[in-house]
Amino acid sequence: VGASGGADLGSEVSLGTGPGTGAQDTLDWHAARAQAEAARLALDGEARGSLVDSDESTDDELDDDDLEDVLDGTVRTARHAGKFQRRQDAWAIGHSDAGSGSAGASGAAGGAPSPRGEQLLVEPAFAHQFAYASKKMVGTVVCNPVLLSMFESAMSQCHHPTYYPMLVPPKPWTGPREGGYLKQRTDVMRMRGSRSHADALRAAKMDAVYEGLDALGRVSWRINTFVHDVVKAAWGAGGGLGELPPRVDPAPPAAPAWDDMGALDPKELALERRRYSMRLKRAMQHNRDLHSLRCDMALKLQVADAFCDSKFYFPFNLDFRGRAYPVPPHLNHLGSDVCRGLLTFAEARPLGDRGLRWLKIHLANLMGYDKASLDDRAAFADEHLADALDSAANPLGGDRWWLTAANPWQALAACKELADAYACGDPTAFESRLPVHQDGSCNGLQHYAAIGRDAEGGAAVNLTPSDQPQDVYSQVLRRVQRRIDADAASVDPPASVTEGKSEADAAEAVKAWRRQRDCAVFVQGAVTRKVVKQTVMTSVYGVTFVGARRQIQNRLEEVFAGHPMPVEELDDMLYDAAGYLARTTLDSLKDMFHAADDIKQWLTQCARLVALQNQPMVWTTPLGLPVVQPYRRHSNVVVKTVSQNVVVVDHSEQLPVSVQRQCSAFPPNYVHSLDSTHMLMTAIECDDMGLTFTAVHDSYWTHAGTVDAMNGSLRRQFIELYEQPLLETFAESLQLRFPHTKFPPIPERGNLDLREVLGADYFFS
Repeated sequence: VGASGGADLGSEVSLGTGPGTGAQDTLDWHAARAQAEAARLALDGEARGSLVDSDESTDDELDDDDLEDVLDGTVRTARHAGKFQRRQDAWAIGHSDAGSGSAGASGAAGGAPSPRGEQLLVEPAFAHQFAYASKKMVGTVVCNPVLLSMFESAMSQCHHPTYYPMLVPPKPWTGPREGGYLKQRTDVMRMRGSRSHADALRAAKMDAVYEGLDALGRVSWRINTFVHDVVKAAWGAGGGLGELPPRVDPAPPAAPAWDDMGALDPKELALERRRYSMRLKRAMQHNRDLHSLRCDMALKLQVADAFCDSKFYFPFNLDFRGRAYPVPPHLNHLGSDVCRGLLTFAEARPLGDRGLRWLKIHLANLMGYDKASLDDRAAFADEHLADALDSAANPLGGDRWWLTAANPWQALAACKELADAYACGDPTAFESRLPVHQDGSCNGLQHYAAIGRDAEGGAAVNLTPSDQPQDVYSQVLRRVQRRIDADAASVDPPASVTEGKSEADAAEAVKAWRRQRDCAVFVQGAVTRKVVKQTVMTSVYGVTFVGARRQIQNRLEEVFAGHPMPVEELDDMLYDAAGYLARTTLDSLKDMFHAADDIKQWLTQCARLVALQNQPMVWTTPLGLPVVQPYRRHSNVVVKTVSQNVVVVDHSEQLPVSVQRQCSAFPPNYVHSLDSTHMLMTAIECDDMGLTFTAVHDSYWTHAGTVDAMNGSLRRQFIELYEQPLLETFAESLQLRFPHTKFPPIPERGNLDLREVLGADYFFS
C-alpha cells in the first residue's frame, strides 16, 4: 500500500487473510506487538500456506528461506480466525496525520495473491516520518511493529556477535595492533580514526600497559549455571524480573472520552489533551526502549548459552584515555547486573575465615546495605542468612528476598555461594568462585584529593582512617539543606544584591533574589541524597551547570510527581528550582574540595591556552600511554533529498580543534587516565602475587579469600602513583611543546598524608 504524503522504503510486510474472505476486521497494530509471542510465524514446508491460531502459542521459528524473506523486507504471514482489515490507528504517533509531516502507511488497503491463491494484505516494512527530537524536527525511518516482532522471534538466527569470548588465553600484547585474539586483528586502543594518536602509540614504549592488559586477559571465567538457569526460566516466563525487560509491551494509555468532556473549559480541555499526549508519548518511548532491551538481553543469553559449559577468557583493550574494557561487547563483567550475575571465576579458592566474612560483606553491599561499618555489614548478612538460604533454594517460588536487592542477580549469585558454603559442613573450607568487589568511594574525588593533597576533601572520601564510612553525598546534602533553610527564612535581600547597580538592574536583581527565595521555600524538606548524588558524582567528570540542572530537574520531577500546581506553572518552578539547587550543590562541593577545585581550574586554564593555538591536549600517563584528546569542530554538509535534507558531519583531523570541548573535557579525562593507571598497576602486582584480579574501572574484583591481599596491593599502588610529581611532569611537557606560552603556576597543595590510605578501611570497601 503506498504511503500517503510520503514514501515507504519499498519493503513490505504482508498479513494474510483466509482464502475468499471479503470482509476485513480491524487489526490493532499495538496489540499485534503484544501478541507476537502468541502468534509465531509458521512458514516452513507445507505449513507455508496454512493458518496459525492467534489464540495459541507455537514455538516454530523461521527457517533460512523465511529469514531471507525477512531481510528482504517481504515477509508474508497467515493468521487463523482473523478476517483482518487494515489497521485504523497509526503504528507510530502521528503516522497517518498529514498535518504532522509524517509519511506513513495510510491509504486504501491493498491485496496481493500468494503462490497458493490466498489474498494477502500488504503493509510497508519501513516508513519515513518526522518527529521532534531535542526541540528539533528530524526525519526518521521507523520499522513496522510486526517486523520488529519477527526479528525478536528470530534473534538467535539474525544476529551474531563479531567478538566472542576466547576459549584460550588471549595473545599477549606486543604492539598497538598485535595482541588479543589469535586470528582476528584487534587494536589496543579504541580510537575514532585519529592518525596522530595512532602514530603516538607506535612510537611509545608501553610495556607496562601491555603487561596490565595481559594480566586482566589471563583471568578465566565460567557461566554461573545456577543464575543462568534462573534467568532462562524467568525470561521464558515473560521476563520483567529484576533487570529483565518484559517480553510483551504494556498497552499504551487509553484515550479519555473526549466526547464526554464538552462541558470543560476550552483551556482545561486543551490541558487535558496535552497531558494525555505526554502520557502517550512516554508510553511509546518506553515500549521502544523495551524493544532495545529485549534485543540486548537476547544477545547476552545467546553468548551465555554458547559458553555455558566452557572456560573462557576476555581479551582487553583501552579507550583513548587508557580505561580498560573487555573486547566482547555483549556478555562481560562491565555489563549490567544480569551480566555480572551470570559470570563467575573459573578457578576456585578456599574461603578461609576472612573470605567467609568478605562474602557476607559482599552480600550486604549488593543488598544496598553499604553505608554501614564492615562489622555491621557482616552482621546484616548473618541476620538475613535464612533469607539468603531461601533465595538460593527456591529463587522463583520462595520469599524472593534477593529481588529486594540493589543488584538482584548478583545478590542471587551471592546467596547461592553462601548457601553452598554452609552446605559443605565447614564453610571456611568451601572452594569459592564468586568474584567479590571492593569499590572506591566517589573515586574521581579520591584522585583529585590525592593530587591536591586535600586533607578535608580526602577525609570526606575515605582517604584517611575512620570507624565509619564517610558518605560525601550526605555531607554535600547537609550543606545544601543548610543553605536552603537560610534562603527560605530570609525576608529582605542583603545589601550586596543591589549594591553598585543602576535602578533598573537593582530591580531585576531583587526580582531574581525573590525567585531564588521562592525556590528555596518550594524545595525545603524535599531534597534528598538521591537528588544531589548524580551531580556530586559527575562534578569530577566535568558536568556543566546546564548538565547539573538537568540531572537535578529529573530527580525533582520524580519527587513532585502529582503535585497539584498547574502543569505550566509547575514546569517553570521545577526548572528554576533545579537551577537554584545546581548552583547550591556545585558551590557546596567547591567549599568541601577547595584544593581539588583549584587543580581542576588549573587544568582547564592549561587546556584553553593549548586549544587557542589550534592544538589538542596531549599527555602521557605514568605507565607510558600517550593520550590525545580527539575533539574537533564539525563541518556540516547539507544534502537535499526528495524526502528531506540530510546533514552529513565531517570529523576530519584537518578541522580546527573545539576549544570548548578541549577545555571542559580535559580535567575529567586526565583523572580517568590516572584511575586507569592505578587499576593497571594493581593488576600487575596482583598478577605477580598469584591473585585472580579484574576490575570495572574503580571496582576491583578478586576471590573472597584474597580480598585482604588485594586491598593491600591497591593501597600501595595508589600511594606509589601519587608520590610521583604528576603535575610538575605534566607542566614540563606543556612547556616543551609550547616554549613561548606562559602557563599558570601549579596551585598550592594541602597537607594530606598519602600514607594514611594504608589504614583507611573504607578507601575501597
